[in-house]
Amino acid sequence: MRLIEEFVQQHDATASVSAFIGKGPPRFYLPVSAEDPYTSYAQIIVNTKSLAGVDQLVNDTDAWVKANVPEAMVRVRRYAVGAFDDWKIEARFSGPANADPDVLRRLAEEGANILRETPLANEVRVNWREHIQALAPKFSQERARAATSLDELQITPKLSTHSVPVSQVIDGIDVQWEDPIIWRWDRRRAITVQCSPNGVTAPTLPNAVVDKFAAIELPPRYRLDWDGEYWSAKQSQEALAPGIVPAVVVMLFILVARFNGFRPMLICIGVIPFVMIGITGGLLMTMTPFGFIALLGAMSLSGMMIKNVVVLLDEVNANLSKGLSPYDSVVEAAVSRLNPVVNAAGTTVLGVLPMLQDVFWVALAVTIFFGLIVGTLLTMVMVPTLYALLYRIPPQSTGGTD
Repeated sequence: MRLIEEFVQQHDATASVSAFIGKGPPRFYLPVSAEDPYTSYAQIIVNTKSLAGVDQLVNDTDAWVKANVPEAMVRVRRYAVGAFDDWKIEARFSGPANADPDVLRRLAEEGANILRETPLANEVRVNWREHIQALAPKFSQERARAATSLDELQITPKLSTHSVPVSQVIDGIDVQWEDPIIWRWDRRRAITVQCSPNGVTAPTLPNAVVDKFAAIELPPRYRLDWDGEYWSAKQSQEALAPGIVPAVVVMLFILVARFNGFRPMLICIGVIPFVMIGITGGLLMTMTPFGFIALLGAMSLSGMMIKNVVVLLDEVNANLSKGLSPYDSVVEAAVSRLNPVVNAAGTTVLGVLPMLQDVFWVALAVTIFFGLIVGTLLTMVMVPTLYALLYRIPPQSTGGTD
């Protein structure tokens, strides 16, 4: 601990250092959970002189501890903005309220070995940590019953208001290993295997080991549950489903009612998936994970794309009402609506541009920025193409002649 503290103190990016041994500090930042007391745990909190210095310090410290402190598991992390889980991947083994701690530790060790064997996992640990030594007096019922000098006693039996010397009721004191903290989850004894993804996204690692974890033989009344940041994000996404379904139904109903037909609705639905080309490319270029915030951006982006499609289809209908042929109506609509659609998309793109530097909203900004740019360009091509296909407009029908 002293070696690491000396290293971060002399780093150019460091402003101040606070060290805690045996447990973490009080909860000084709302999204950060307080660490429980463990004799094998220590934490160093470093304030940097600038935001840019955070990444520099993280990279330098991570490389230094791997080379100079290989005997310890050191996690070098920056605090996140907003709610987050300390561990991205967690596999929880739980049993009945009186479950044997040794059985839980055996199951957790099997899971930990699976994670240690895959190169996709890093910083594997068990949340019960190591055993600790504790004094265990050997109680002697015979000597306790014979203890009678109540005026000189020092410990208090359950059925007495007087105390007795410890030496009169015990045969000796042993030092035994025990679990410092026994965790419970839903009133069940539970132990959790925790790790971080190593160079992959949070969903990739569980998908790679889920079959091996499922093959672990669990005793009766024991079960395995997945948790962590990956599971929290998944639960958040699933929580949106009850609201998404009615919203989609209402949008489809409005589209059908607006154009009095099903084919315009199919055109809107057919264009939206192509937006993922821009979203995927943007996320890969910026190395931003597709999390809950990015999902919100994708949902809002789908509404923007439907708006552009409605504008084009409405112009096509206006051209048809003027007497233009179907082919000319589609072409003229694409040309005349290009300028307003691009301008509207451009203002939105410029509006989210400042959020690309924000640590919390960067995923939403990247999704809308790249998705809207690519989606707008594809809309101007895909909508006329899909319209011509669904309405079977031949390309030779120009100018009203064959």
